[in-house]
Amino acid sequence: MARRLLLAMANAVDNTRPYFKRHAQEVAPRMERNTEETLDVLPEGGAQGSQSIRELRSRLGMTQEEFAHAIAVTVSTVNRWENGHANPSKLAWRAIQSLARKRGTTVGAKRD
Repeated sequence: MARRLLLAMANAVDNTRPYFKRHAQEVAPRMERNTEETLDVLPEGGAQGSQSIRELRSRLGMTQEEFAHAIAVTVSTVNRWENGHANPSKLAWRAIQSLARKRGTTVGAKRD
């Protein structure tokens, strides 16, 4: 009985391999393209990146706490970004850009 179960499980795994291979062939190029597009619009790290985050938050009229909540990070994380002690991850930059788009602005845009 156990042997049949093991054989059935092995066959089930073998039957899923074509799906994963096809999935990898279709998804990998899209992931690379999305990463390249995102990296093209990310501000540089250091002072420029930290300044753009602070300016965006200020333009949006948000406190560090409100901004952190809106992009699902901690207040201390936003503080470290703004003071240049850390840089946002790619995922965090995407959240920042998404928030800016929802509010009708962009990261790094200047005030009128």
